[in-house]
Amino acid sequence: INNMQDGILVPVGDTDALAQAIEFLHANPDKAKLIGENAKKRAQNFEPEKVFKDWENYFIKIFNN
Repeated sequence: INNMQDGILVPVGDTDALAQAIEFLHANPDKAKLIGENAKKRAQNFEPEKVFKDWENYFIKIFNN
């Protein structure tokens, strides 16, 4: 996650920071929408088909060298 680009990072267990992040998103709907759109694009990198293809290419490269 890239903070404020495709998500918001808060320290584990820090409920105040989490509340502030939620308040920020609520007060900035355009930024919230952009973060959400970026997150959706980034998540596509982790779809099973892409991950499997990346691993396949990796093993092909290893075994062909």
